[in-house]
Amino acid sequence: SLTEPQGTLLNIQYEAPDLVLTKKQEGEGPVWITANTVSMEPVSASSFGTSKTKNNRNQQPLSHELRKQQGYITYLVPVDGQVNICIRASAASTKYPMRFGFIVERETEELEPDEPPDAKDKTNAHHHSLSKVEDETSKLRQLMNQILAEADFAKEREKIFHAQSQHMNAASMWWPIVQIGFLLCMGFTQASHITGFFKSRHII
Repeated sequence: SLTEPQGTLLNIQYEAPDLVLTKKQEGEGPVWITANTVSMEPVSASSFGTSKTKNNRNQQPLSHELRKQQGYITYLVPVDGQVNICIRASAASTKYPMRFGFIVERETEELEPDEPPDAKDKTNAHHHSLSKVEDETSKLRQLMNQILAEADFAKEREKIFHAQSQHMNAASMWWPIVQIGFLLCMGFTQASHITGFFKSRHII
């Protein structure tokens, strides 16, 4: 699993050397690769001590059936949160294990370089210069959007961590007070019992 901001396009490369491409035997089902995102929700005072993440029901996981031993899929992260990638293989067992490998990379739009312009054709040279500037501008804009998305995601994570810290500080402040009150009650009760015992025996 990994944490990614909303709008990140992930390139998930997989390798399944033990995947059987021939006709499956009876009882053997297909092998699926699944990617889903668990969104991170801010912590409220009433939800302290419970789960800090919530899976949005509107977020449909991406499932892809493996039909070859090597390949890749792309997954667009719908919300800020933790991306989980898993494999479902009904034919795998402790007796017959299956090996799988993953390489997850952020997908970036690669723009193909233009052909070198003809020096004799000023129109093509001017068009090539404009296209190169537009390509560089598009790359910078894409990089800027990615940096902003990561900054927003980091801010949300910091907000959640700050809320958790506040609730932990509040709990650490009230818990010693409760313990001290409980010890005082126990001490008063024991002193009352001891005083009553001494009085009943006419010791005091």
